[in-house]
Amino acid sequence: MESLVTEYDSIDLNLESEDSTYLSQNDKYFCIKNKSQLLEANECGIVNSYSLPEQCESIRRSNGEVYFSSRNKLFKLLQSETFGEKKFRERILDFLPLHSKYPLLVLICKKMKQLQLRVKKKVVVLEQYNDRCDSKVIYLDFFYETNYNPGVDISGIRNKNIEEMAVKNKSAVICVYKTESVVKYCLVGLEGNDMKLLKHDFLTEDVGVRVIKALLSEDLLAIFNDCFLVISKDKDSQDYPFSQNIPLPSLSKKYTLFFKNCQLVRLVNDYIVCTVSVLENKLNFNFYELYSETTFHTFTLKLDYNVKHIHSMMYDGGMYKILIQNEELKFLVLSFYGELPTETISYYDHYKTFPEPIELEALIDSSEVVITNKLVDYIINNNLRTCAKKILKCIHLPEIGAVKLVKSDISLLDDFLLYTTGSDNEFKRAFKSEIDGATFKVMLSNLLDKITEIEVERETKDVKKVIKIINALLDAKVMEQKDFDEEMIKRLQELVDGCQKEHLDLQSLLSYTNTLLDNKFKYNTNQLITTMDISLD
Repeated sequence: MESLVTEYDSIDLNLESEDSTYLSQNDKYFCIKNKSQLLEANECGIVNSYSLPEQCESIRRSNGEVYFSSRNKLFKLLQSETFGEKKFRERILDFLPLHSKYPLLVLICKKMKQLQLRVKKKVVVLEQYNDRCDSKVIYLDFFYETNYNPGVDISGIRNKNIEEMAVKNKSAVICVYKTESVVKYCLVGLEGNDMKLLKHDFLTEDVGVRVIKALLSEDLLAIFNDCFLVISKDKDSQDYPFSQNIPLPSLSKKYTLFFKNCQLVRLVNDYIVCTVSVLENKLNFNFYELYSETTFHTFTLKLDYNVKHIHSMMYDGGMYKILIQNEELKFLVLSFYGELPTETISYYDHYKTFPEPIELEALIDSSEVVITNKLVDYIINNNLRTCAKKILKCIHLPEIGAVKLVKSDISLLDDFLLYTTGSDNEFKRAFKSEIDGATFKVMLSNLLDKITEIEVERETKDVKKVIKIINALLDAKVMEQKDFDEEMIKRLQELVDGCQKEHLDLQSLLSYTNTLLDNKFKYNTNQLITTMDISLD
């Protein structure tokens, strides 16, 4: 059933259309070029404006710093609103700030006639040319990151543990680029200032391909003239000695363009696609399940004006944010609240009846079975514990499916913590819909026990994962005030106090829990949960 959304905000950016061009978006802002300025805008309007020493086409953010690139210079915004700069002999096609002080650069070296990736003095050659280099970067961004906290600026810190954590941080960057005749992609593993090419392969001969990051993950959507495919993480890929446990890109089968007449296409996760179509005084949103190529959710946003162009969309904190131009070609940012579907409501799968457990285990291992609600329920109802452990490793498993499995068997908590990934908001929704008060107590107690077990034995990232789940569990507000006992409050307080005293590098990870406790004790010294809304963002 289609729903109608009528409440929205719309803010005019007051830009002349002939002088303004949409460039890109990051996690927070839409980036627009206006004459010699670069602008950052969101639902509040233009929030940042940069007048640069020369024409720049790229803007990036990292660790609270802002960087720009022109044809052969990198600029960094300084606190005095001036710019530091570094000039290169090579032409800069694109760049990506890293956790270390050296960025990753995509360069054209005219002297060597090469297309290069470079970090500090480490160079990876992607193309060798006989004549003029004609390459152009289509997409460049992180494809995988370890749980290093980018909010921690290590430059002025003398904490050895934090410095070592940043130096040892492992990540991977994917670069999609085109020549005159083909499009290729590569994955480079990064460890500190070291870099190694992990994969370099052909993507398509369609040089008009668009590559777009998913709304809720690092997965990518590649859209061709007559088809599209998803580039997602392959957790079963070979581990490389250089960068262990970095998943390689996995290309899905090619899907025909079964969605028609839409102005914007975004990948939600690795099996849901969202399209936005322009109607008279309306925007129509359709959500498709890739496995069945069918629509499972639709809604329409009713507007007071007509839309001419849709440039981009982001989703954050339950809010849709869309950069458009109206019939008068004015740039506007639309914003409205609504849920973003992250799992399909259909029970589509390739099996009317599931295979025997041993065969099902093999299908899960080889990623040949579609992960659906029906499969999760089948595993739970038939107590297939081995299948449950294997399916928790699957990147296609929705958060609600993972929560259902742990609810049915708390002994799966270790596998859940080790393998399951997802957004805080979706975990919160899953806990709220699936967990009752009794299960809440059991799960919270087990999670607190896990903190004690892994503080000494494992790395900081493992503690961070447990705290993330505890925060989502608390934020779901499953229990009433009267049911939250003193023992739970005491253990949470000990967790916060212990990390502040003994693990200074964990203090930022506990900011939410600490604030939660402070607020609860301020209003009621005997209870933890109140009706006060506290966001995980």
